[in-house]
Amino acid sequence: MVIGVAMMAAMVPTVYAVGEASNRKDKGKEQNRDDQEERYHLITKCHLPSVPQHQKAQVHNARVYLDLDGRIYISQHQLPRIVPFAGYFYSHPDLEQGNLAGLVTVSPETPPQLRWTFLDSNTHEMRWGGVNDREGHISGPFGLHDDGSLTLNGSRRWMAVRHHEDGDHEAESDPTAASGLWRLYFDSGENHSVDLPAGAESIEIELEMVRYPRRPTHSTS
Repeated sequence: MVIGVAMMAAMVPTVYAVGEASNRKDKGKEQNRDDQEERYHLITKCHLPSVPQHQKAQVHNARVYLDLDGRIYISQHQLPRIVPFAGYFYSHPDLEQGNLAGLVTVSPETPPQLRWTFLDSNTHEMRWGGVNDREGHISGPFGLHDDGSLTLNGSRRWMAVRHHEDGDHEAESDPTAASGLWRLYFDSGENHSVDLPAGAESIEIELEMVRYPRRPTHSTS
């Protein structure tokens, strides 16, 4: 059974309101669900001593962002077109058999939508999109390691990859940018066999899930 993203958004709480409640009771329920929902940033970590210091400075403690091109980027600063990852785990009957934990995020679209996070099975690049975008690709299962880092299929073979053309993209977005723009990849082959474009740089990283600060609760008299 295929259920669209719009219907999914109506079924679960998101960072943005999915609709105006029809009455005060519904509004109270929606607010309560929204307050209880755990949402996460993704922060990249690089602890490998073999990585050159100038590269490590670009990806260690950097944030994961989404762009309108459907790609997922890593950067130490926010460019005008990208927005921080803002999502959480989500189970859905439309997921692949045996996959009980998908990963959804709020998109940079106008208005923002709740979208899937998935691994492109051809390029090994992480992307975001709707139901049709993720068909034929890998959308989980995602999970948490004991140390709080993100896993895919139980592994943490995340990679930061820098393409030459991303330097031009970054310069156009922010000519004053001093650090690199990287893309998020995952080595699903377990043997570091990701086929990258000629000249692309890659770094093994980990992804830490960091909770958004909870909104303060307001008492009513």
